[in-house]
Amino acid sequence: MLKRILLAVAITMTGLVSAHAEHIHHGSLMISDAVMRAALPGGKVTAAYMTITNTGGQDDALVAVRYDGAKKSEIHTMEMVNDVMKMRPVDGALTIPAGQTVRLKPGGLHLMFMGLTERPMAGDEAIISLDFEKAGPLTLTLPVEKLMSGHKKTSDQVDDHNHDQ
Repeated sequence: MLKRILLAVAITMTGLVSAHAEHIHHGSLMISDAVMRAALPGGKVTAAYMTITNTGGQDDALVAVRYDGAKKSEIHTMEMVNDVMKMRPVDGALTIPAGQTVRLKPGGLHLMFMGLTERPMAGDEAIISLDFEKAGPLTLTLPVEKLMSGHKKTSDQVDDHNHDQ
């Protein structure tokens, strides 16, 4: 019990929040189900997913994301165009409407990390930074898991979205 209290005090003092917690409150935002996908051996990309709920009366927006283990970090969307799945960066910021929930998940909105300089592996933890327009900056420690289509993997096949940056 004392260890948990000391850890909570240390986290509060450093501004670093562990996403292992069920829900993380940051201003009027609540973040849950945060996880980073394990990178493929030799892979140059990975992604992170989470659910962001805005419990406030005003829209907020995710304006930037950063993972120090990647040369480039972006907020991405995926959509079908002429029967082909296309991925591209979100234009500007990702709005989190007041009173609504935005889910970042495989096959949809997600955080994309390209040009990996360190490769997160299943069982690791990865530190990312999020910058919200109103709620401000937030640093999260995410568990790294083998994922495929939103589920834990049972084999080593993981889609890397064909990013070669």
